[in-house]
Amino acid sequence: MTDRAGPPTQPSPLILLAIRDEWLLRSLDSLLVPGGFRTVSAGDPESALTQIRRRQPDGVLLDAELADGPRFDFCRAVRADPAFSPAAPIILFRRGYPVRAEQLEALRAGAWELRGDPIDAEELLLRLSVYVTAKLEVERVGADGLLDHASGLYNTAGMTRRSQELATLSVRQGLPLSCVVFREPELNGDGDRVAAAFKAEGRISDAIGAPDRMSSRCSRPRRTRPERHVWSNDWVVRSQRGRNWRVL
Repeated sequence: MTDRAGPPTQPSPLILLAIRDEWLLRSLDSLLVPGGFRTVSAGDPESALTQIRRRQPDGVLLDAELADGPRFDFCRAVRADPAFSPAAPIILFRRGYPVRAEQLEALRAGAWELRGDPIDAEELLLRLSVYVTAKLEVERVGADGLLDHASGLYNTAGMTRRSQELATLSVRQGLPLSCVVFREPELNGDGDRVAAAFKAEGRISDAIGAPDRMSSRCSRPRRTRPERHVWSNDWVVRSQRGRNWRVL
């Protein structure tokens, strides 16, 4: 009897250990790895942000003393980073026992918990498992949808389905179909304005999507003969007020 391979297994959740104290770092790593997590470590703010942007971890265990300055400012920076999922947990650690005022300040900074000494290893592992499971479920549900929630445009799945519908319509009615990709050299954090321009200037019949952070695509049916069809992207260029776009 031939064995059949099952569905591909998902990698274990990845946790960033942004911990300066070597003893605490080793303790957390020895707790999480047998508990079913993968870990990556960072011992300073710069490397922590680099790992977040490169690896996009499912959660962060963060030393409250990792960065100089006010205790929770770096936590705010991590939470505000576009590469870090809003659904991903941040658990802060500090020496000693945190008082209520510190707990509230940590929550305002975007942390889900602030923990001090001593660390209850079993409780920490169980809580982190619950948090990460919820984060992964949120992302799974979002991926099953057809819209990119940040821009309001179609995501990759939405563009795939809508393009199939338009292609079917084009074949049945003998209409030409255009697909154009607009890619900006650098968005510089201006993706929201770009998405707003596409939504404002596009037609209801257009399928406009943002399949990734660096490009936008538009498929539109035309009721002209194929040999006479000319695509015009003046509306996009005009909406961007002279911004440098390349049409691929």
